[in-house]
Amino acid sequence: MDQEQFKKINEHKTQGKAGEFELTYSDAKGNKVTVTVTLVGEYDAITENPDTGEMIKGKHIISKTGGDGFSKKQLKELSMVKAVDKDGTEIPTEDLSFAEEEQIAAINAAKTAGKTGDFPLTFRTPDNTTVTITVFLRDEGTDAAKERQDDPFSVIGANHATQPTKGEPFTEEQIIGLCQAKGKDKNLDNAKILVDESQLAVINKAKKDGKTGVFDLTFSLSDGNKATVKVTLTGDHRVSFDPDGGDYQPETQTVKGGDCAEAPRDPAKEGYVFEGWYYTEEDGNEVKWDFRTPVHSDVKLKAKWKEADRTETMAAPTTAKKTKKKKTVPEWEYKKRVRRKRVSRTGDERQILCLTLVFGAALTGLAAGLRKKSK
Repeated sequence: MDQEQFKKINEHKTQGKAGEFELTYSDAKGNKVTVTVTLVGEYDAITENPDTGEMIKGKHIISKTGGDGFSKKQLKELSMVKAVDKDGTEIPTEDLSFAEEEQIAAINAAKTAGKTGDFPLTFRTPDNTTVTITVFLRDEGTDAAKERQDDPFSVIGANHATQPTKGEPFTEEQIIGLCQAKGKDKNLDNAKILVDESQLAVINKAKKDGKTGVFDLTFSLSDGNKATVKVTLTGDHRVSFDPDGGDYQPETQTVKGGDCAEAPRDPAKEGYVFEGWYYTEEDGNEVKWDFRTPVHSDVKLKAKWKEADRTETMAAPTTAKKTKKKKTVPEWEYKKRVRRKRVSRTGDERQILCLTLVFGAALTGLAAGLRKKSK
């Protein structure tokens, strides 16, 4: 028998701890077989009274907060409180009482209000031997008050956590402690908490890069029972601006993670049109920054310019035809032009009629003279 494994099993057994342990047997020829030794019945709190010889013990209770409060019967069943007298005879559970009714009121007030915390709960024997357990109310997990007590079930609970960004990454042990994750198996013995490694890797990368934000993290038990909480990384970020030749330099802003930066006034650049502030993504793409976007890392914004269309900056030619103003010629000027050029004014019908009559009369007189001469 593997002596180291055997020693570990006995240490847990004598300490009243539960769990599953491997134990390997081998023979002289090197053949081996490994079995699993499961210890159950772990109690978190045990009190022995030397005066009366009584012993009372109980298990901590884990539950998601919110919803209905616990009945006294549920508290006894979930804690699995037990007691024996000086002869080792078990004291009936109905004979065990609650030492302080105010403790039950405080637990149920917190649970129905959706508050988290660790609350004491004390049981007492008829001869006043007491034991105190803790009721752990958590943000997420199993609502123990809703579970059927006649059907074995595991419980898990964990709280949301907020931590500063940057610095060393979280270990599994650290993140379990920060989120106050706890669990019990179907025997209501303390169970090992498992952490989603891929989610923890995302959180640790963001922490290393100094980023802020809210991240999911799932804790689970070996039977698949889960509790998913939010881990928030906090910190301040710098938002800087590169005007790229613009007429002024906006000041660098310090923005709390999750808040939005303020848009500076638009810069100007001769011969160019300002198109906005742009940043470069991790894959190299330039994307226009939306100032309604929460800031979760340091951001460098650069002004983007478009060369102005010169035809747009010049005055547009007039397409309407200009109406020429008709000049009015004085009568004396017109007569002078007629004598010089033998022309008449277009559109003056009266003058044309007079000229026609004069010219016709002259021709008539000429014809009459020729007839007289011929005779």
